[in-house]
Amino acid sequence: MERIKTAFERENPEINVILNHIPGNMYDQKIKTWIASGNVPDVMHVNADTYSYLMTKDSLAAIDDIGNLDNSDFIPQFRDIFEKAGKTYGMTYFFNYFCLYYNKDLFDKKGIAYPGLNTGWDDIAKIAQALTVRDEKGILVSSGLTGGIFDTLVYEYGGDFFDKNYTKSLFNTEPVKKALLWNKKLVENGSIPAAKDYESLSSLDYFQMNKAAMMLGGTWSITDLSFKAKDFNWDIAAVPTISGKRTVQLWVNGFVIPAKSLNKKAAFKFIAYLCSEKAQKTMVKLQIGIPSRLSLWDFYITQNTVPENKSLVKDSLPFFRPRHMFAQFNEAQKIMNDYTKLYFEGRMTLDDTCKKVESEINKILH
Repeated sequence: MERIKTAFERENPEINVILNHIPGNMYDQKIKTWIASGNVPDVMHVNADTYSYLMTKDSLAAIDDIGNLDNSDFIPQFRDIFEKAGKTYGMTYFFNYFCLYYNKDLFDKKGIAYPGLNTGWDDIAKIAQALTVRDEKGILVSSGLTGGIFDTLVYEYGGDFFDKNYTKSLFNTEPVKKALLWNKKLVENGSIPAAKDYESLSSLDYFQMNKAAMMLGGTWSITDLSFKAKDFNWDIAAVPTISGKRTVQLWVNGFVIPAKSLNKKAAFKFIAYLCSEKAQKTMVKLQIGIPSRLSLWDFYITQNTVPENKSLVKDSLPFFRPRHMFAQFNEAQKIMNDYTKLYFEGRMTLDDTCKKVESEINKILH
């Protein structure tokens, strides 16, 4: 960001940009404090949850009321995320999407073919079991698969967690139950680490330490892996399918202008520059996300950087599904995580888990 700020100020000497870096664990609260006080910055970079909160408070200015910023070159899902009643309230310069990371060396050692576009979850289950290694005491040495697969399974089974207006939970439904059963089966046969196996390690830790053959996760992990996973060969593949159905979770943060900004014209100029072809090329070179401009995808794909299969973004585009965006999402996510953990540990039945989660989420939606 410092590099882009310097370039922007060189081209716009009348505008002085002051960057305010806030630790991630303090970010949401800081923004809420700004909004409540009315003493707001001119541009904010927000995630989906914060964006939803700000929209419910009517705290954002419509960007197209300030200036003309053509968004026709951006991924089409951009409009689903940042448009409301024909107005645009956010812009983005990069995004991330879900993919399947795999350790090529572990696949080669077992003579197993790499996953591809036609690989289904049933195939992944067999591969994961074949690539899981435990010692003579049953202690996990390396897992076949890690990462958050549950949400993807629910979507590919044709389900969802909420109705389209976020007025009720859909957790106690058949697609969710099928996904939980499938996920638990892999936990029970050891192909996916149980909570006790993780200790203090994340899915990314497992993969980059050469302790997991596959990981389902976002492309935001590419930057870490490019620096920390140098002792083995890895690449990315498409999200596996269920009965040919593929769903690729899409994660987008956005630049917004608070309604009470005193410098909206200057803020618009800065956002336009951040989302420009020039700035996005800088982000590509720094390996920070995928450019949101479709016209830059070939530039991104031809960079001499990992992963090798960067063209996967083109194959994934038709299946992009933006993550849920509503003010209580984090709270709902915690409820789901807490109770599904108990289910996977065998401390709650399937029916009790689904009923309890649905009931608890309905409380916060009303």
